[in-house]
Amino acid sequence: MKILFLLPKLTNSGPSNVVASIISHPMMRDHDIVIASFLGFEQEYLDRLAPFGVRYEALPGPGLKGLSKLKRLVNEQDIDVVHSHGLIPDVAIGLISPFISARTVSTIHCDLAADYTMEYPPLKAKSYLFIHNLFLRFIQQRVSVSAAVQSVLAHDSDVVRNGVQHRPIDFPASSTLSLVFAGRLIQRKNVQLAIDCFNALDKSRWPNVELVIFGDGEQFDEVKKQETDRIKVMGFHDDFLSTLSDNSIFVNPSLAEGLPMAVIEVMAAGVPCLLSAIEPHKELKRCSNDGIAIFDFNTESFAQGLAQLADDDGMVNIDRNALEQNFLQNLSDTQMTARYLQVFAKAK
Repeated sequence: MKILFLLPKLTNSGPSNVVASIISHPMMRDHDIVIASFLGFEQEYLDRLAPFGVRYEALPGPGLKGLSKLKRLVNEQDIDVVHSHGLIPDVAIGLISPFISARTVSTIHCDLAADYTMEYPPLKAKSYLFIHNLFLRFIQQRVSVSAAVQSVLAHDSDVVRNGVQHRPIDFPASSTLSLVFAGRLIQRKNVQLAIDCFNALDKSRWPNVELVIFGDGEQFDEVKKQETDRIKVMGFHDDFLSTLSDNSIFVNPSLAEGLPMAVIEVMAAGVPCLLSAIEPHKELKRCSNDGIAIFDFNTESFAQGLAQLADDDGMVNIDRNALEQNFLQNLSDTQMTARYLQVFAKAK
């Protein structure tokens, strides 16, 4: 099968990481893979995919020239399936769908309404939502990354949970309990709540705990101002997992997610997670009850969730074997790739 993965930009982001997880899996060795993007690529990211024999095609922007080249690419290379990710690719595929014979599949990575509302001014958010839903109608097969996304999508879709490669890490030991956030510092990620909840912890109950924040974005300066000897703001790190200890807990206070790749990546490494009470996070807990705690959006619930993952001495206390087995069954790249191949086969 010849598969074209279509992205806005090939970069270190959720959609690109999903695509990378799929194409790097051994199940894809017998398939011919092409990646195309409208807004360029990061060379470092492209280099990571080179060992898998992936061909990259740059499209000259999302205008008429880009659409024309995309149509020629699909037809001249006899592409069997075009798999699009995001607003620009979905609109592009919707526009050229009458002129190509390839099957078309789109993955929806988030609650579109919530995501656009939190990312853009009201008029632009409504416009993007209308346009995206309109062009999703012209794509043959739609995939939601979680049951939570499927439940709010305005179209029928299959569910294929995001997955990553199992990556157990022998973390160094530490007596300091590290609460770790990693992600974009934007409104939707809600990192201020993590800071507020951390500051409200009973210091006599948690005397040796720190909050470590990895990421960049529009709220970076505001977050950086709150740095103390117990709150460390590290900026962007492309492999933050390598900095953790065996006494770390990943914290995600997000207001909205699809099925967060960052959380799945830390679960793949055996790191427990303290997650906000949104439906995608609850879905992750149903996938792996061990090592996952859910907190409501308040300081008391945060402290209660933390106590489920760490003992009275401030040491992580979870069943890591159960976390590993649940991950392999429900959130691995193997289950994701197998499900996508089923979707590609039936998209007609």
